[in-house]
Amino acid sequence: MIARKATSGVACMELHVGPLFDRISHVNPELDHSLCARYPQIFSDRDAPKRLCAMGRGFEVGDGWYPLIDLLCRALQRETGCRGAPQVMACQVKEKLGSLRFRVRHASERQHAMITFAEAVSTRVCDVCGVAAWPGHATDATGAPRCRQHGDPGRIG
Repeated sequence: MIARKATSGVACMELHVGPLFDRISHVNPELDHSLCARYPQIFSDRDAPKRLCAMGRGFEVGDGWYPLIDLLCRALQRETGCRGAPQVMACQVKEKLGSLRFRVRHASERQHAMITFAEAVSTRVCDVCGVAAWPGHATDATGAPRCRQHGDPGRIG
């Protein structure tokens, strides 16, 4: 439900997600901490208030995508350190429509290409365990890719 609220004479939008937000999967706390510790510049907004920054909600993906996100961040940070590319800052990391969404600020064209590639790869990786999953095989109700073990055998694509 969307409600309008006036603040200082300016109309603002507030989204009330209710119980839907409770069903969003998140990387377990140890993996969350590991990513933030390894890439503090990329995830500098991780502890920002949830109402101000989507990254404050954490990594809204399953544990199976941790290696993919780790590899992406390593490549993004190497691009900054070795090639002088801008320092990428993550705004949001989530699953949407069966693929990774890695939203950033301050990325070069090459860094955006890396992100696009990782998002495409995510559609073929089980978001629970990280093994191969195929689009149209067995997914969960949200469309996240799943392997044979974690998918719903009665659900196709």
